[in-house]
Amino acid sequence: MKKNSFFDYLTQSLLGAGALIVAILFFFALYKIRDIITIIGSFLNILMPLIYGLIITFLLSPLCNKVEGLLERWIPQSEKKGRQRRTLIRGLSVAFTVLSALIFVILLLVLVLPQFFGSVLNLINNIPTISETITHWIENAISSASPETQEQVLELYENVGSYLQEWVENTLLPQIQSMLGSVSVGLLGLLNLLKNLILGLVVSVYLMISRKKFLAQSRKLLYSIFSAKWGNHILWLCREISDTFQDFLLGKIVDSLIIGVICYIGMCIMRLPYAVLISTVIGITNIIPYFGPLIGMIPTTLLLLTVSPAQALTFLIFVLILQQVDGNIIGPRILGTATGLSSFWVLSSLIIFGGMFGFVGMVIGVPIFAVIYDLVQMGVKYLLELHQLPQDSHVYENMDYVDLETRTVLQKVKKGKKEDRRTEESSGEKKEKPESENYRQE
Repeated sequence: MKKNSFFDYLTQSLLGAGALIVAILFFFALYKIRDIITIIGSFLNILMPLIYGLIITFLLSPLCNKVEGLLERWIPQSEKKGRQRRTLIRGLSVAFTVLSALIFVILLLVLVLPQFFGSVLNLINNIPTISETITHWIENAISSASPETQEQVLELYENVGSYLQEWVENTLLPQIQSMLGSVSVGLLGLLNLLKNLILGLVVSVYLMISRKKFLAQSRKLLYSIFSAKWGNHILWLCREISDTFQDFLLGKIVDSLIIGVICYIGMCIMRLPYAVLISTVIGITNIIPYFGPLIGMIPTTLLLLTVSPAQALTFLIFVLILQQVDGNIIGPRILGTATGLSSFWVLSSLIIFGGMFGFVGMVIGVPIFAVIYDLVQMGVKYLLELHQLPQDSHVYENMDYVDLETRTVLQKVKKGKKEDRRTEESSGEKKEKPESENYRQE
């Protein structure tokens, strides 16, 4: 007994000391949070090529797997050269995937960038014309107003023009000069980004070539640490997370590309200005669910409003129709039920992750929230099964309490009420208690 008491005391002492050490480390981390964030940022900057490589591999793996499956059927099998055949198929599939991605990106840049910069330069050159158009539009709008109103509006317009001129001279131009002074820093940052992308592409090639080996090693490590039961759960969860992200991100990229192309074709047919610039903005912002169409539509409509109100109205109607077609036809066909979230949870995920991580958070927030939602659903289902309670949500809509003996959901009914408020039990049957009682079984 004394020996057991001694070991119990020692165990409690060690646990208490461990808890105290953890608390001290936690408060120290809070006190040095800025230094810790700086260290983490520096470490992530070092790992950036690996991160880019993982992202590229994650996006290109579905295409690589499909190409490899086709080559498996096309290249004849050989018993003596089975290993060489697998190596050849894997190398050809990776080479085809990487070359296809590079050709697509290069063609996109060659076709879009010149016209994009041309549209921007055209917009800058047309600023005086746009200013005159706005002035004539304001004068025509207030022509039927009283002289006092006309004078007040023109005075307000002149004040706004003076403010903008002062802002350009005193704020914008000094900032541009400082930016030009630090152009070497910007070039170094751009070169560093290009270096990370090139290294990331090289890393992705090695990852795709050895992806099956790495997956096998990861699974072996998983089952060596956890039991077979928990290993199966974790492996299933990783597959669900991967499928959710791939289905959503790839589907959203393809959907946004289609919307951008349709917008460009429609604007060319209607002969609207800045077709490439506006279509690029519409396509990129369409990647963001729910808010994306609105984010892209407002500034582009205002841009066309400076050219012609009629063209702006035409474009607005066209984009609204295009977004309805995307939301009801194109999007569901491509994305399907990639997330399974309701509109409320999509909006919540955009607000939370967008506020935390900006544009990237708004793009990846929906699939992350979908994974969290599925995990919570699985946890709730497991706990309800453990408590022997029904899992259908509609059973709990009008409930008041759970019968502890029968484990059924019950609803309280007032005395003398004529309306029958019976609802289904968890088993789906309908039972009724005697009229003398104040409760009726749901």
